[in-house]
Amino acid sequence: MINTKLSINIKPCNVINDVILYELNKKEFNLTYISSLVKCGADVNIRNKYGNTVLNLAADNGLVKFVDEFIKAGANINNQNNNMVTALIVAASNGHNKVIDRLIKAGADTNLKNKDGNTALIFAAYNGNEEIIDILIKAGVDINHQNKDGNTALMAAADKGYYTIVDILIKAGADINIQNKDGNTALIFTTTEGHDAIVDILIEAGADINIQNKDGNTTLIIGTCMKYDIIIYILIEAGVDINIQNLYGNSALIIAADKGYNIIASMLIKAGANINIQNKDGHTALIAAIDKRQYNLTNILIKAGADTNIQNTYGNTALILAVDRNYETIVDFLIKSGADINVKNKDGITALILAVDRNYGILTNILTDAGFVTVK
Repeated sequence: MINTKLSINIKPCNVINDVILYELNKKEFNLTYISSLVKCGADVNIRNKYGNTVLNLAADNGLVKFVDEFIKAGANINNQNNNMVTALIVAASNGHNKVIDRLIKAGADTNLKNKDGNTALIFAAYNGNEEIIDILIKAGVDINHQNKDGNTALMAAADKGYYTIVDILIKAGADINIQNKDGNTALIFTTTEGHDAIVDILIEAGADINIQNKDGNTTLIIGTCMKYDIIIYILIEAGVDINIQNLYGNSALIIAADKGYNIIASMLIKAGANINIQNKDGHTALIAAIDKRQYNLTNILIKAGADTNIQNTYGNTALILAVDRNYETIVDFLIKSGADINVKNKDGITALILAVDRNYGILTNILTDAGFVTVK
């Protein structure tokens, strides 16, 4: 806490520098008193145990008057404390616009970064401070600087949903398709948070809608996982690749089927999704839907032409899995849709053998009536 009132016990002007250092290390320090010490000749650039100078502390608290005084007294504008935070960075972090203006006019380096690699611009973007961002851009800040995680100011603004700031940064020349260490772009960040208006503006500015992050996920896959119907629509209209698969081989359609998102699945099918694409386990959208007992989605997929007899890596078909889950309605529907009741998995098990083994009487009758009358 700072007490800006003048202390009664003023030290004489020949005070030594360790007095100001003592004051700087207090939890509650008096900047008016410290200012008087500086005026009496104390070193304005003495650092406390945290590496902060009087200028850092004045900037931190938005005290323009003292910032001006300390700059005039010869304060090091670019002093970095133990966490490599400068007066400019802390002022941006706390939203002290006037302090930012003073520091830049005094020659502050806008591109210095803290220990995490964050600059004043990244903090301003994260906090949604348009005025500070304007000041920093006009001062020539590096718009595309990446912190230690590879994140940029644009990513921060997109993630937080600051439409105006995203627009400002794009117009100032921000690289829209930079990826961070996880392979995420500004578009992926904003898609994850469901900011459809920002998705729109990024695409209009030329964002690559098919970029994959380290998990192989695209904006479409992420939007599907999050059930963002509007974003899915925007991406489809923009010509997204419907069939890209992530590292696990899952496409957006397989994920929609697994989660039972009927509307999104229908949108993807209408847009030309490959219904029979398989993931690394050999699962198709149909198998995924049956695995989660999604009857309506099973119906949608079969009517759209899903192959009922594709086998996964274990040799199981949609019918065998439906029997395994004891899904009577789905088994009946699959048989009527042309599922081969005689297919064997890698263990030589058919749908009927499984039904009999599990003592599923109704399923046994359904399968027997369908034409498989013997158990081998």
